[in-house]
Amino acid sequence: MKLYMDDPQVETVAKTEEGAEREAIKKTFDGEKKKLSAMTWEERFSYIWSYYKVPILLGTFIIIVLIYLINVFATRKDTMLMGVIIGDGATNKAAVEVELARYLGLDQKQQVDIQQGIYLTHGYSTGVNTGNMGGASQIMAYIATRELDFYIASEDGLNYMISNKISKDLQTYLPADIYEELSDRIVTDEEGRATAIDITGTPLYEKLGLHSNTMEKAYVGFCTLSGHEEQVQGLIRWIYEQCK
Repeated sequence: MKLYMDDPQVETVAKTEEGAEREAIKKTFDGEKKKLSAMTWEERFSYIWSYYKVPILLGTFIIIVLIYLINVFATRKDTMLMGVIIGDGATNKAAVEVELARYLGLDQKQQVDIQQGIYLTHGYSTGVNTGNMGGASQIMAYIATRELDFYIASEDGLNYMISNKISKDLQTYLPADIYEELSDRIVTDEEGRATAIDITGTPLYEKLGLHSNTMEKAYVGFCTLSGHEEQVQGLIRWIYEQCK
């Protein structure tokens, strides 16, 4: 007896959208590869640049941005102490930043930041700001963002800080032993508040490289707005040692 069977039916599987897209990409890639293989190197470069200039430039831009962001995050440091120099713009502040950071025991990811070149013109009086609005605005910005911990200022700068009630009262803020030792250098305002330390003529004045033509007298005051109280107290001890 012979048995006859029909040929098996082969069902055609419909291509999915994703499969069709992959096949199209493969065909396109194979076609481009074939074209390029028949060209000289100069022709290949010209062809690729003509047809793929936009994605090449976009890809390059993305790579540059990624490298920049990686570098920023890798080199970024946390500011543990921030100050300004009011009235002088060409000091040895970089060397002082390094020395002070070492004194405070900061690590490689932490720093002391001292901004210089902040100027206020002569003629500031209480309630009427005739100073340089750029410098005044900069100081107020540091105060508003609670970054500013201390300032080094000329007489004009000190008057500005006193008029704006920015300085801590040193009689209650400084450690008692340091306040007593520096009592002959303490500057008081009209209300009798101890507002700053006169560092004129001290080793600290020389170390900072302050210029007598712009800062004949120099003063240090404290705001302590960043919340880094430990570092500010270390700064006070360092200033005391520099004023001996």
